[in-house]
Amino acid sequence: MSCVNLFQIPLRSGISSTDAIEGLRPNFEKQPGFVKLRAAPQHEDKKILGIAIQFSNFQAYQDWSHSDLKSKSEELINGLFSHEGALYEDVVVFPGDAGSALDAPAAELVSWIYATDGLDDAKRQKIDRGFAAFADPLQAQAPETAGGAIAGWSQLDFTYEGKSRARRFTALIGWKSVEAHYACKETRPFLDNIHNIMDLNHIGIEMVHYSFSAV
Repeated sequence: MSCVNLFQIPLRSGISSTDAIEGLRPNFEKQPGFVKLRAAPQHEDKKILGIAIQFSNFQAYQDWSHSDLKSKSEELINGLFSHEGALYEDVVVFPGDAGSALDAPAAELVSWIYATDGLDDAKRQKIDRGFAAFADPLQAQAPETAGGAIAGWSQLDFTYEGKSRARRFTALIGWKSVEAHYACKETRPFLDNIHNIMDLNHIGIEMVHYSFSAV
């Protein structure tokens, strides 16, 4: 199991990605259960900085989030935020180690968004199985993949499009490159299996790419 605190931050003008992450690491490195801090500009919009803070489990994240280090980190992050666009934060618990996918040459960050109304254990388990039915054959058959694929549930509800209370089911899928991902979408391993996760009544999808580096 692992837990990843994810941020996507539209940066203020004049702040580089390198400048942005300087000073964040001391807020994590002595925390029990902290694994790795990663960051990168978003492939689709270089003005957005992605940050992935990996913990060994959800309890380690909770312990950190209840410390003054969390508020110090939030203060740093808010200082980077341009307030143009939305500040994205999520906390995702994965059933295994998310590190391999995060360290891929291109990490796809994709979330299927579900209304919380009716999102019971049975539906969650059905969605878990649907992702496995998509990702397992993809990893076995598609040479474009690299670093594995793993998905888990957000621990945070949010308001989707101003009306629906919702929660993300988020996957990290490793690719050899962003171009490899798009090429794979035209192949049989992708086309024959994507329905397993797409036919489960989600209300939205978010998808971007990062080439993360350790900080």
